[in-house]
Formats: sequence, C-alpha cells, structure tokens
Amino acid sequence: MHNSDRTMTPTKGLIIRPAPLEKILSGQKTWEMRSRATKVRGPIGLIQKGSGKVFGIATLVSSVGPLTDDEMVKHHEKHRIESARLHEGEIAKWRVAWVLEQVKRLATPVPYVQKSGPVVFVNLDDAAIERLSDFA
Repeated sequence: MHNSDRTMTPTKGLIIRPAPLEKILSGQKTWEMRSRATKVRGPIGLIQKGSGKVFGIATLVSSVGPLTDDEMVKHHEKHRIESARLHEGEIAKWRVAWVLEQVKRLATPVPYVQKSGPVVFVNLDDAAIERLSDFA
C-alpha cells in the first residue's frame, strides 16, 4: 500500500550500531541513548551502522536528559544498559534518551546513498525516501 502523505515518510536516517538497533527493532528498548539532545522530531529511518541500509522506521518524539545514575537505573527497561556498565568508557557519556515510538522493522532493508560526513543523522536520498513511503 502506497502512502501518498509524505509527511510521515522519513527523510533522515539515524545511524545506530547493530546490537542496539536489533533491540529497538525487536521492541526490547524504546530509548536510543546519546551524549546530546536532538531537536529532530518526526519520522526517521533506522540505519544499521556500516550497512548502507535502512532496517526500520520510527517516530522520534522527544529527547530526555541528561539522566542521573538513579534515573538510568529506574528506566533500564527503556534503554537496556546494565547499571554495572553506566560508567564504562563511551557508555558513561550516553545520558540523553532519544525516545522512539511506532517502530517498524522493514521486511527487506532499503539501501540509501550515503554521502561522506555525517555520523549521527544522514539525509536520505530520493530513491530511498520513495521506497520508505510504502512503509510510513
């Protein structure tokens, strides 16, 4: 079914490491933890880092934090970072939750043309946006 309302079709993609992405796509977590807040809201593609493909779509609804240790422990089921790891290396910086809703895994990942530069969000190319409009 083609969705003619492109306002719900992602035009940006969020690059996520494979393990956290799988937890998001399988419904095990709803928060993607980052070191900074984001002003981006609305539909986004969920991209597996290094794949050149969009594996799912979601709606980014808010950015919460930075969270304290107590808040991180309290909301474990939303981010799935074990409390024993909260102060390890890069994980210690991940204190801002990017809240995702309406997550959908794509049956077939959609390739996109990645331009050099961005490491968090990418602007999706027109062909990828068109293919994703079928899922939005």
